[in-house]
Amino acid sequence: MWGQSKTYLDSVNYYFGILLNHERDSINQYRIKHKTGEKILNRATEEKDESKFVNPWKHIDYCIEESHQYKQFNAHSTTNKENMMFQWGPTDASYWWDNPEISAQRLFREWKDSPGHYKFMIQDTDGKSKYFHPSDDYKTYKVLMKMSYRRCTIEEIKQKKKVPWVMVASFTAWD
Repeated sequence: MWGQSKTYLDSVNYYFGILLNHERDSINQYRIKHKTGEKILNRATEEKDESKFVNPWKHIDYCIEESHQYKQFNAHSTTNKENMMFQWGPTDASYWWDNPEISAQRLFREWKDSPGHYKFMIQDTDGKSKYFHPSDDYKTYKVLMKMSYRRCTIEEIKQKKKVPWVMVASFTAWD
């Protein structure tokens, strides 16, 4: 599973961070220093402390397993603040995700094109978001992704009982 390579994921996070912070800069996304009321640019960096994660790979594996079975399930973890993305189908689409820079661009674009995901990703602090409030400034994030293949028959695919190719990605943020 190439998506689990530390080097690949480090590169995806590097490029994603450039896109994320450029977007925040372009819309003048600020956060308020609570003690002084001073506005400062809301820059985010990749989270390196893995102790903050609560079973991220277990959660992604769960999402992959349920997706392979065409099951309906709650994609979001109860312990992490996150965006999720899925891609699945009967044919190999791993070539879409083999370049970390292009993978970061695709993930960013998908989440940017979805209003709720976008608000979370850029840390919308307008107070209208049901997920975040101005006091929920997050400073670190991590993008994880994994692709999985499970052999299945043509009949299982036609009957929507199984899907062979699944990709799951998450964008998780911490205060």
